[in-house]
Amino acid sequence: MKTITLCRLNALLVKILILLMASSISFNAKALYFEALAVPNLPVQKRLPIKPAIKKPLDKVSNKIEQVINKPLPSITDALPETTQVLDKSGNPIFKEVTLKDGSRAVEHQWIVMLNQNDVFQLQQSIEKNKWPIDIVSQQRFNALATTLVTFKVSSAMDDRQSLSVVFSKQAMQTLDRNHVYRPQQASINTESQTLANRSVVDRQNKNTSIQGNRTVCDKPVNIGVIDTAINLNHELFKDKNIQQKIFLSKDAVEPTSHGTAVVGRFYVQPESPETSALTGSFRQTAPLASHANVKLASVFYSRENATQGAALQHLLEGINWLINQQVPVINMSLTGPDNRLLKLVIDAAIAKGVIIVAAAGNEGPAAATVYPAGYKKVIAVTAVDNEQNIYRWANQGEYIDFAALGVSVFTARSNGGFGIETGTSMAAPVVTAAIACHGFKGDLTVDELINQLAQSVLDLGDKGPDPVFGIGLIE
Repeated sequence: MKTITLCRLNALLVKILILLMASSISFNAKALYFEALAVPNLPVQKRLPIKPAIKKPLDKVSNKIEQVINKPLPSITDALPETTQVLDKSGNPIFKEVTLKDGSRAVEHQWIVMLNQNDVFQLQQSIEKNKWPIDIVSQQRFNALATTLVTFKVSSAMDDRQSLSVVFSKQAMQTLDRNHVYRPQQASINTESQTLANRSVVDRQNKNTSIQGNRTVCDKPVNIGVIDTAINLNHELFKDKNIQQKIFLSKDAVEPTSHGTAVVGRFYVQPESPETSALTGSFRQTAPLASHANVKLASVFYSRENATQGAALQHLLEGINWLINQQVPVINMSLTGPDNRLLKLVIDAAIAKGVIIVAAAGNEGPAAATVYPAGYKKVIAVTAVDNEQNIYRWANQGEYIDFAALGVSVFTARSNGGFGIETGTSMAAPVVTAAIACHGFKGDLTVDELINQLAQSVLDLGDKGPDPVFGIGLIE
């Protein structure tokens, strides 16, 4: 009887050994098993470890997934070469774009500073006297801001703030920064994949109905400023529309028109055909956002060779200055880029003069860093949702988000003369811009007061109250 029992025990141990060899148990765990089995005087139960050191591959997978989620999306900047030559329409070089150490883009060796007219004269004298390797590229008087914008180029040896501190006073250094490059915020999508591409894992509260149309509809003339690419003024949608376009670019630079056409098209487009409903799903925009809008558009973007667009800070600031002079109450900026002292100063000055700035929140993913100008405290940052009130999956998130608006699979104009579906926070920003223009805002409210008024009619999504995903809520 004992012999039979011993045989059965040995057979059991052999099976255990086979299982151990075939399993994903670590080498150390197997050693513990062999060591325990080598002690014959112990009962079988005590000769086996209670908790073998088995690796947990699922934990590793979960950790990797978490790492991916917490990484921002690769941006267009990441895909660009370290140095990009910007060419004019004849193929001649205008300037070089470079990637800086912090990952931002800028015009190579170019800086911008704000000075009064007397300081500009003194700067010119100092450059000549000290033989500094500094070339003044341009001087632009900003009458609206009572200052002069000086763009200059330096040698490699002086291409940092510390080196330039010997040239400028401490006060001037507060207005000195690089001629950074900004990009439009738009992501066209394939209609066949839009349902999967734009779903969100965010658990939404207060979700009740789909967005059936825009309620912020204007049937009266309103003034709206836009800073973007140029637009195709020959598009049938813009026929008989009051649109003024001014180009702020280096001489003979190639002017893209796709992004600006789509953004401005949001104010006027009226898709009511069955074909449109089939493209956009259940959403059916019943009326344009602002059919009688008087749009003043500052074109600040140039084309690169790889079909992407960039906007130098110099031209962006010139566009803001022009729009202030045009006395528009609100400016739509569907673009993003790095924090910049001059950009903040000019935007703050515009807001102080009663102009509201609306900016796209960015399309770099929920884990991406804050982008600007949306990230500035007094700028109204807009994120995008789809027709079912799901957050756009690649929208930036953060405490700087103020409002959400429809920006996924929206119908708008295309620069080729047709129409199509566009997606991105750029497409959502015009909804809020139109809402402010229709509100009749004329600079008589502070930004906080205006936000509080708009908040009275929003639909709260996500966590109750303001949250980093939807902001205060949805403007329909």
